[in-house]
Parts: sequence; structure tokens; C-alpha cells
Amino acid sequence: MKNGFVVIAVCLVVFLFGCASHEAGLQENGLKPMTQAELESLLSNGFEGTFETSKSSGTIQYNPDKTASSTWSGGSGSGTYEIKNGLHCVRWDFRNNVERCGRWYKVNEKEYHVVDPDSGTLFGKMYLK
Repeated sequence: MKNGFVVIAVCLVVFLFGCASHEAGLQENGLKPMTQAELESLLSNGFEGTFETSKSSGTIQYNPDKTASSTWSGGSGSGTYEIKNGLHCVRWDFRNNVERCGRWYKVNEKEYHVVDPDSGTLFGKMYLK
């Protein structure tokens, strides 16, 4: 009976706390979220590159006029974006223009990771051309 309680307790801890988030791993490696000013500076001249998510990969472009476009195998889309409260927020036509915001981390001069600001899970990786 005692062993049963230990197993239940361990399962409860794993359920409540889960594994470390992608964001926690970035921070453990000394990376900090990009600031409002850094995001605005990066995107003010446009951002053209590629992206990878757990479901797809393709090209992405953020234009200085705050429009965006993306292509991937089997589709393409357009949208608008804004930077607010240090988050990059996008509305894509293929997501019914529902806003989705992400926190950006600069990994190196060409690689950026975008995480969910609530859970810290990885939305995707972007690579500047």
C-alpha cells in the first residue's frame, strides 16, 4: 500500500510540474527574451527567412508595413503583425485572423526561437536569410 502512495505522489508531481519548458532551457543557456525595442529594430526593415515548427517548415516574411506572408508545402498565407508589450503578435488568414503572440529569443545572428508566452513551449524556429 505504501508503494502505491509513492507512485501516485510521483505521478502527481510529474502531472503538475511537467518537464522543463523550451523557454526555461533557453534561459538556462543565458539567453534573454528580446525586448520591445529589439523586436521593432529587427522587423523595421523587414525579416525574410525560413521557419520550422513541429508540423511544417517553409518561408516567412515580415514586411516593414506590418504585413506578413508565409509559404509551406501545401499552402500559403498572409497576415498582419504588431509588437506589443515585448511580444510579436500575428494574425494569419489561415488561422481566421485570430491573434497569436510569441516571445522571441535571439539564439545567434540568424536563428530565433519563438515561444508561447504562457507555457514557454516552442512555437517554432526562424532563420534569417
